[in-house]
Amino acid sequence: MAKIRVDQPALPREEDAQGGCYAHQRGEIKDNHLHALLSDPLFRSRVERNKKGKGSYQRKAKFGKRWEPGQQQMIRVCY
Repeated sequence: MAKIRVDQPALPREEDAQGGCYAHQRGEIKDNHLHALLSDPLFRSRVERNKKGKGSYQRKAKFGKRWEPGQQQMIRVCY
């Protein structure tokens, strides 16, 4: 037979299941809490860069204009 764990609660708590509270930036929500949270910056639309296919090609900084080897190390040393 399998051992039964006694130290864990039988049902998950509501705070643990949802990962705690989210500190929204909407101030005091009065009317529609779902609409207020969906218009929060957490749920803004994001554009993801393609990894494969059309629009996925990225040039390396090394082939850009006025690039010198070791340029980043020189900036750190001077400042």
